[in-house]
Amino acid sequence: DNFSYPVIQSTYVKEQRVFEGRVRHTFKGWTGNLGVRTKEADRVRGLQDYIDVPKWLLVEGRIAGKINRNMKLTLRGFTEDMQRQPPSVAEDTRTLVWSHRGFAQIKLEGGKDTLAYHVIGSYNRRENEQRTTGITNRNLSSGITWEPKPNFSFFIEHSLDGWWANNGSADYPTLDNFASRSAMVVLGFGWSLSSNTFLSASYTDFRTTNDNPLLLRDGNTRGRFLTLNLRRQLKGDTEVGLTVAPWNYRDRVSDLMSYSATVVSINGSTKF
Repeated sequence: DNFSYPVIQSTYVKEQRVFEGRVRHTFKGWTGNLGVRTKEADRVRGLQDYIDVPKWLLVEGRIAGKINRNMKLTLRGFTEDMQRQPPSVAEDTRTLVWSHRGFAQIKLEGGKDTLAYHVIGSYNRRENEQRTTGITNRNLSSGITWEPKPNFSFFIEHSLDGWWANNGSADYPTLDNFASRSAMVVLGFGWSLSSNTFLSASYTDFRTTNDNPLLLRDGNTRGRFLTLNLRRQLKGDTEVGLTVAPWNYRDRVSDLMSYSATVVSINGSTKF
């Protein structure tokens, strides 16, 4: 790829080269993919002065298949290393870009007849070796959808999300003191009361925790949101609806950010 941009003061990529190879194999209902990719980027200044050519190496893979008739397993991930790092002309010559990135995920999904489910676990890592800095994210989510009757369905989802960080310093506050953890639950249902009347509801409950050494807002929160919808179709492609949504948000550090509100809306639509 070749790029041509107007003259600017900061650096930009003038040309990049990508080389990629991939192997795919199938065995008894399972499929595996393995790929390798290298990337180089020619960077120049706004005055067209040559700067550097950073280089990345990416290795990624994926395996997927059925454990049984009603269950599927998927594993995927990648690792990326910067083999040639861009130099810095500032007083601190350590690079500001990630020298390593890694990602891994396991996903289990399945179901039968009126029930479907999934469980997903993810791991994400970013590192800057020159600055001894790293950020890690772990996420676990699961969900179930159930349809006991043709006119009624129910769902529930739950997720846990956590961040961890370090910058090679033990002085308080450390970078990890600003990393947050959160949990969320979402559930709801959809119900066809008749051929032209529909009722749905959803409820979300989430909370975040944080050491929050600077006592910043939106770092330690709790939210509860309920939304109810009622729709009715009339003759002549006309539809009316009613929405009621009581919401509650609390900031345990800054109470000025907290609020309680109820939204009531009536809407309608028709075709001419």
